[in-house]
Amino acid sequence: MIEYLIGDNEFQKYQYVKQQASKRKIELRTFDTKSWKNFEEYLPNMLSKTLFSEKHMVFCDFKSGLSKKRREYLKERLELIKDSDENFLFLSMSRPLERKAKKRAFKLPKPWKDDEWMQLVIGMARDKGVKLSHEKLKRLLYETDKDLWKINSELEKFTAVKHPDEAFDSLFYSYSRKQLREFCYTFCDRTSLRAADDFDRVLREYQPQQIIFFLQKTYLDLYKLMFIAPRKERFNFNELRELSGKSKLSIPVLSALTGFTFKNEPPRRSLLMLYSEKEMEAFLEQLLMIERGFKTGRQDFRTGFLAFFNSTRRG
Repeated sequence: MIEYLIGDNEFQKYQYVKQQASKRKIELRTFDTKSWKNFEEYLPNMLSKTLFSEKHMVFCDFKSGLSKKRREYLKERLELIKDSDENFLFLSMSRPLERKAKKRAFKLPKPWKDDEWMQLVIGMARDKGVKLSHEKLKRLLYETDKDLWKINSELEKFTAVKHPDEAFDSLFYSYSRKQLREFCYTFCDRTSLRAADDFDRVLREYQPQQIIFFLQKTYLDLYKLMFIAPRKERFNFNELRELSGKSKLSIPVLSALTGFTFKNEPPRRSLLMLYSEKEMEAFLEQLLMIERGFKTGRQDFRTGFLAFFNSTRRG
């Protein structure tokens, strides 16, 4: 049997083939373009027919393309596999080698279809029996750059945990680069224009949804802190540790928000002292409007983002 797996969702293609191997109790072998020679050496095992022939299942990731010579070589041998009940060949290719081919599509949601991405992650968590809050699943999605392989790896950690939501912060590895977090802290220092120097790099390296997500999170952490922390310029470490217990925010995050520094670190401003509750609520509303404008296509993200930056500055 030969089946072509088309589309850009490589993770689900592999999961599908793994399920087929498990269902039929056959060892799965995988090859890609770089391991073509190994595939060429293995292929005769699928072509030979003897009384004691083993069953074979092979997944070939050839989406990066094959030379004309290799395509012809493979095409010539497909007929011997096609009608076999004991050999299974799954080919991930940009286009099938045959006109009448059995195909199955695996497509990722469009980058801007956030609801569809969330449903995909919710389904992955459900399949593993992992119960996480919407906010934690959102973090899984955006802090892994929507990489399903990474998301699957992270979800695997929580399968053995009794209370995944409570253990999330201690187990989850954020793949997002430190620079984006630092940019958000710099952005929130409304007395400074330094964040403007990084606009081009950040807009080039990160997706708009990632930028919005981390900026929203930074403002929300600050907003939460306003109701817990005393309004003052400096905190000592014991106060910070106490705040961490109350707010459930890590010491590094609290340090960035309150201006706390360890020895040999340069001094920094307390972001907590730069906003009133009403201002924070207004800025969170503006961020929500930017997000909606981007998703609906009514507003260019860069234009809206720069306008928001200017509106938050204070002399």
